[in-house]
Amino acid sequence: MLSYLKIGKLCACASLVAICLSGCNTVRYWWQYYDGNVETSLREPTGYYEHAVVQEQNNELVIPQGLNTPVSDKTLTIPAQTGMGQNLVGDMMDIRAPIVPFRSDLGIVGQYNAKEAIIWFSKTGAHGIYTEQEAFSLIKAVLADIHVNIQEESPNGYEIITSLADYNEYGQRYDVQSMNSSNLRYSQIYKIRVGRGANGNLGIATALLASKTMLSNGRLLQNTLNEVELQRFATGFSNQIINKLEQRVNDKANIIENVVVTLGTDNNDQSAFVVNAPTNICFDVIKSMLPKYEIVVNEYSVSSLNLKIEVKDDDAEIYRNLGVDPFLLAEEKYIIRLAQDGENTLITFYDEDDKPLSSTMVNRLYSGFASALVKEFENYNEQGLNYSSQ
Repeated sequence: MLSYLKIGKLCACASLVAICLSGCNTVRYWWQYYDGNVETSLREPTGYYEHAVVQEQNNELVIPQGLNTPVSDKTLTIPAQTGMGQNLVGDMMDIRAPIVPFRSDLGIVGQYNAKEAIIWFSKTGAHGIYTEQEAFSLIKAVLADIHVNIQEESPNGYEIITSLADYNEYGQRYDVQSMNSSNLRYSQIYKIRVGRGANGNLGIATALLASKTMLSNGRLLQNTLNEVELQRFATGFSNQIINKLEQRVNDKANIIENVVVTLGTDNNDQSAFVVNAPTNICFDVIKSMLPKYEIVVNEYSVSSLNLKIEVKDDDAEIYRNLGVDPFLLAEEKYIIRLAQDGENTLITFYDEDDKPLSSTMVNRLYSGFASALVKEFENYNEQGLNYSSQ
């Protein structure tokens, strides 16, 4: 049996290893902070690199006098390769898992070619994207969802250049989790265009135009992206478009045509609007509906399902002109929260101090808000896959 002393030593060693592992990110962060360059040791392979310096030698086989030269077979000779940069072999190889183009049963195929990540839509697919305008609307909806602004737009040429935004190493938006993990931050601009291939299939091509690398605190680092990283970013960004489209198709398959809004209560016995529709769809519909009634969405969280809003104008004529009763909300700031309750969605209202609105105020709000929500769901159903919650 182990003595208490030995057990104590083992526990101490285990604690030291845990501390070292948890501190790896911190050590790497400060190393990069003072060095000013990206630390790439985790991308490099460990082992033998003789294959990186192998050179072809002349045939030194000596044929004794009087013997014929033996027959040689070139079938298995490795052909010479061109365009292989030194950064792709040996100790300079990037061993991170590649970001591969997605494929979808909806009739969508992704590929990377000539520094562009391309999504191809088959002519008979169930994706609902068959025209340039539908593809262009899809791009704008995706950009709105991931909070990326448009810097330049060419509607006639179906081309967009995004504003500068921060991403992680997978081509996805830089978030709180990335910052807490001290992951590198890439501030980038993308070019997205719509076109058709030689076979007539519609496509969306994404290319990375500009990038600068920073630490999580914004300190700029010296870093030049190689071909592998250009592919990673463009493909990762492009894959988000496929994900969004699949989500839309699934949402449309589950949508209830006749949306009904009633009054009820949540688990805290707080007055709430009850909607017979999926929560994620309700969230998009409300976010799109509010600005039409001079209500600004100052901030929102998809993960927490809440919106911070501000009533800019409580003039009753604004509501009547749109065919609904006034919301009867004062020109103040509010918080809206959504929650799933079985097959229904609960919508609750709070004031700026995060105190629930009284049942009297919710009852006054019901007529106008419920009518506006039903009208916006009709708009959602009418536009189908091209509905944008921007």
